[in-house]
Amino acid sequence: MITRRGQNIFDQRRLLGSHLTPVNVFTDYVLPDIKPLMHDFVFLDLFCGEGNLILPMLDLIPLSERTDYFRKHIFMCDADPEMVNKAISNASCYGIEQDVLETQITVRDSISSYPAMKDAVKTVHITNPPYLYVGHIMKHSEASFQASYFAGENEGYQDLYQLALMNDLRHGVGKMIYVIPTNFLFADSASRKIRMDFLTRYNISKCRLFESRIFPHTGVNVGIFHFDLDQKGQHRKVEFDAVLENENQRVKRYSLDFSNGFRPLMDLQEERVTERNGHLSAKFYLTIDEVRSSSGNIEIILLDSKNFRNGRYSRSTFFVDNWLHRKLLSNPLFVRTVDTGSPNGRAGLHDIMEEFDADGIVVSGNTYRTNPIQLFIQPDLTREQSMKLMHLFNNKLEKMRSESDSSFMTTYRYSSNPRYIRKYLGLKQVSAIISSFRLDDLS
Repeated sequence: MITRRGQNIFDQRRLLGSHLTPVNVFTDYVLPDIKPLMHDFVFLDLFCGEGNLILPMLDLIPLSERTDYFRKHIFMCDADPEMVNKAISNASCYGIEQDVLETQITVRDSISSYPAMKDAVKTVHITNPPYLYVGHIMKHSEASFQASYFAGENEGYQDLYQLALMNDLRHGVGKMIYVIPTNFLFADSASRKIRMDFLTRYNISKCRLFESRIFPHTGVNVGIFHFDLDQKGQHRKVEFDAVLENENQRVKRYSLDFSNGFRPLMDLQEERVTERNGHLSAKFYLTIDEVRSSSGNIEIILLDSKNFRNGRYSRSTFFVDNWLHRKLLSNPLFVRTVDTGSPNGRAGLHDIMEEFDADGIVVSGNTYRTNPIQLFIQPDLTREQSMKLMHLFNNKLEKMRSESDSSFMTTYRYSSNPRYIRKYLGLKQVSAIISSFRLDDLS
């Protein structure tokens, strides 16, 4: 990966999406699984950082044999020269000869320049690759130099870690152990393509999903995934047991199917059943263009979800026609997609008038899914029916969160309370829950 000089540690982390792995993550969760493989496989880390996902395995090798073992079984690289120097320094503490270190630990941008391998099937790639969403890269000029990674055969992927996975697939790596965001499993549009392309070739033999923070500088929810190349060829189903790491550790069985984009179904079959047999359907956003094209004599107050100052959204007065006025009266709810950090601010459906003292929520520019979003339901509902829908929706969402440790939602940010992890609720998930209700349910 390309690096920029003159950046402090925080800027580098934010710029490159790199987060150094604590040593205990390797010793507690990785080392027990690779001990039986240590003398039969070559071990790579192409985003090695300080070397914490490889070097501790040398504790299991006698000191007199370590240099020879390192030469035959270990290769490490990183795009950041400072990290490579730290990895070499750390490796020298294990007694590895300097000339071997300088050959086996190198500066390399492995996303654009993948190293040659003698026997990919007998290779284990253990890594914590960079996580940086392509949307962030495109929007922030300081990160835009990485946009070129997503061209050509990488077009359509959404994150740097996904490019790392596809590089391993294209080179036929037999085994991988990746520390990556859990949105690899649970996100829809952000991860669907990588799952469809990658999980048709690789099985998940083991998985550990963390609901607690393991990196000090990011709230990204991560998991440790063990991937094995399917020597029989492509497949359409992946089944595995995942250990859910939280206050109450438990094991959950997942069955991923090609027909559902290899995405866990959780407790809700996310198939669209809208406008069928009385089921409700949902649409989102009230745009400023729609308001302006519906001018009239009826005064309304709209919250501007794009104008947030001094801890609150601005409100403006508009004059609209009967059609838009009736539309807003029959749709008094908005979607909060992000937990605010308090029990009263959970993601879900909420009353616009009660929360904001406004008749609706308008978007005056580009839509952002973390802002309050006006909800429109078909068929039209009375206010009483809308309030019933709000309670049914929120109760169902809370039940799903309780039963799944909120793992079907994307981690947004950790709050100051370590027991409460803020989550993001996707609009497709909102639509799926709403479409599970019938009009009769609101009687």
